[in-house]
Amino acid sequence: MNRVIVIGNSYRTEIIRLKDSLSANKALSAGISDNHYGGAYSIAYNLAVLDTDSYLITRLSYDATSVEMIVNLDKLNGMVYANNSVLPKTPSKVYLVDKYNKTIALDDFSFNVYPGVEDGFPVLSFEEDDYGLIRYVNTNYFLKAVASYPNLRWICYNSIPESKVLNLVEGIVFDYDYLIKTVNERDVPATCSELIKHGLKWILIVEDGQFVSHYDYAGFHQYRREEQGEYPVGCFEAFLAMLTACLSNGYDLISAVNHGLNLANDFSYQESVVLKKEFF
Repeated sequence: MNRVIVIGNSYRTEIIRLKDSLSANKALSAGISDNHYGGAYSIAYNLAVLDTDSYLITRLSYDATSVEMIVNLDKLNGMVYANNSVLPKTPSKVYLVDKYNKTIALDDFSFNVYPGVEDGFPVLSFEEDDYGLIRYVNTNYFLKAVASYPNLRWICYNSIPESKVLNLVEGIVFDYDYLIKTVNERDVPATCSELIKHGLKWILIVEDGQFVSHYDYAGFHQYRREEQGEYPVGCFEAFLAMLTACLSNGYDLISAVNHGLNLANDFSYQESVVLKKEFF
């Protein structure tokens, strides 16, 4: 109990904060911050900060960025299993933030940044109350992961599995900005209802650390915080880490959602994209 394995792509995050609004044909003044956190790595790191045993299966390069990422997680007793022979450098994701805090994410991740079946699965032992978080890429890989860790309760994030394996998944957690790039905004309720019909127990959609939309067999409910900070970058990973940490410690889903939302909302006041121990 209290163990979570995280499977997905990792990257470093660059935040470019513009001193003006985004507009064409205009020179802009900006400040840039470079953070050695992002994606699956951030989730595993945040879980470790929350005193949850975290295990990360990902792909990192041989560069200095990945070395620092591995060392930082190791200091928190988190464990990294990475195949890094295919990446010349650690991938990066760039956020453009204008003076009104409107955020645009720029990334171009190819499939070789995701772990594959050829990377193998470390020999790890889990109990039935432990969780697996996976950025679903294809059914073959997911089924291999399930076979390798049959006791895990699986949650997918920012990905939609094929209908034939939805019965193996407990829930899906989406970042709202990601979801509306995949599904037309007006089609979100119908899409969620269809996924629930195919065996999924619940779906959570997180928006800027302020709202969580919850779909299940009983219908729809929204949880919200009335106030919100100015820094939504990293809120999704903070929410997902707290949610899963709570679930792996025996919390019910609603309590876990509220704990995650409280943390994500508080985190939206922090410029850093990663949690810190003193934040608790």
